Amino acid sequence: MILLKKKEMKESASSRKKALIIIVVFMLFGLASCLDSNYKFDNISDEIELTPGLSIPLAYGSLKLDDILNEIDTGDFVKQFADDSLLYITYSANLLSYKASEVIDVPDQDFLQLFIGADIAASTLLPVPVGETVTFTKDKNGEFSFTNGEKIDSLNLKSVRMFIDVSSSFRHTGNLRIHSNNILVNGIPFSKVIQISNASGAFTYSFNEVINNVKVILDNTDPDTTFLPLKFDLSLVNSGALVQPGEKCDITMSFRENKFSSIFGYLGNYDILVDNGQLDVSIFNETVQGGNLFFADPMLALTINNSYGIPIQIDLSGMEVVSAINNTTTPITFNGVNPFDILAPELVDFGKSKYSEIPINKDNSNIKEAIESSPNHLNYTATAKTNANGPTAHYNFVTDSSTMDLGIEVILPLWVKAEGFSLEDTLDFDFEKEIGSDIDMIDYFRLTMDADNGIPIETKLQVYFADGAYNILDSMFRDNEILLEPAIVSGEKVTAPSNTINRVEYTKSDLEKIRLTKYALVKASVNTPASGTGYFKFYSYYGIDFKLSAKADFRINSNNF
Repeated sequence: MILLKKKEMKESASSRKKALIIIVVFMLFGLASCLDSNYKFDNISDEIELTPGLSIPLAYGSLKLDDILNEIDTGDFVKQFADDSLLYITYSANLLSYKASEVIDVPDQDFLQLFIGADIAASTLLPVPVGETVTFTKDKNGEFSFTNGEKIDSLNLKSVRMFIDVSSSFRHTGNLRIHSNNILVNGIPFSKVIQISNASGAFTYSFNEVINNVKVILDNTDPDTTFLPLKFDLSLVNSGALVQPGEKCDITMSFRENKFSSIFGYLGNYDILVDNGQLDVSIFNETVQGGNLFFADPMLALTINNSYGIPIQIDLSGMEVVSAINNTTTPITFNGVNPFDILAPELVDFGKSKYSEIPINKDNSNIKEAIESSPNHLNYTATAKTNANGPTAHYNFVTDSSTMDLGIEVILPLWVKAEGFSLEDTLDFDFEKEIGSDIDMIDYFRLTMDADNGIPIETKLQVYFADGAYNILDSMFRDNEILLEPAIVSGEKVTAPSNTINRVEYTKSDLEKIRLTKYALVKASVNTPASGTGYFKFYSYYGIDFKLSAKADFRINSNNF
């Protein structure tokens, strides 16, 4: 608002003086009927003096914590939940997680079988006439081995590369059948027949093929070993040749490049997550804080979505906070609760996830003391292990897409204790534009600050006048900041603000200091009292409303034109 505009200086000083005299003369003519007829107008002087007075609102505004935080909240850290107006500052990170197919491995499997001469005939001749067929059968419990203590009941393989190598030194033709009711291909029991096509005694055969949709059912009746039952039927057509010592049929069957879709049983011990990282906590940056904030109930939260059907423990033993402001590093320690057990789906929940949220707070850790160091960063090392306590009643299963997504979040409810924490607002206040550049015309000048404190603690308020380069020229309250009484509270919430009005009178020398003012910087310093707990809850509607106004009396003399 322009309070006083001077006329453009196009006229000469004498012309302006005459104009002012004419205006006053006309005013006097209006009063002529009221004057004595003997009044002598010759006595009128050509010097005119006016003393107008003005009261002007200069600016108004609010200092609210959520506004101040949101100005620097480029990462959407300031939260407010629907059922509560209490403000929260949160910082979160997603820790690295893996799919089960990237962690759990089905090793290559080799199953060996051997037929020797003693298995074929008690004498040197086959026990059937020449030209007839005799079949020899062997059952083989091939050991299905794992590397992490697994005891698997069954697994479904999306694909497997199957190798079969056969060599026969028996001088008879025939065929070899390898089959098992514990291997299902597209739901049908596996059977592979290999024709021994010559009786030279130097027969060899190799099979190398990817087979899809294979189910393997394993035998866990032996507590120390997992078996895959296999059957081998060797049929030979008697050629009349003798069975010589050392003659044999060698069989190797291998599963390689195993890609599972699901596994059932006890899945052993796996480290499914090892991650190191850093989480920025920018609210404690010195340029934002301007003082110290102490939180009554800071928290960390682990958030986990787990579709592994396996008991999992999370270990956060490598956590620490680093304060660049105070040049300190504080380890976060736990009161016997680390590592943490997380929820896992049961078999009836196959294909679904279980959500866990694990709070880390002042009751189970030193997080409150750690956050009081005003950290800029939270460093963490997180590890996750399956079946850390060994076999339990929880039946294990995974799919190739099973994942455990682990997140970590720093939650700072604004239930705080403040030391020198400041709320600031910058107002446009061009003194020369609003008041005038000729301070000699100002006979009296006063600024008034009318403030409503909606914060439930005593607050200090100051106004600084700055030039166009934001250099501080002077302050409104010269001796010290003014004190605003705490807002009126019922329970734990503010019901009404407290009002404080302060007036400051200015001399011409005072006005000279602020004549080049372009901005008014309003700053409120928040300090919680030393007595009591010292903490208060900061709700989104808490703040300080203020109005800045001026009263100016001008002395305008025609001799000055």
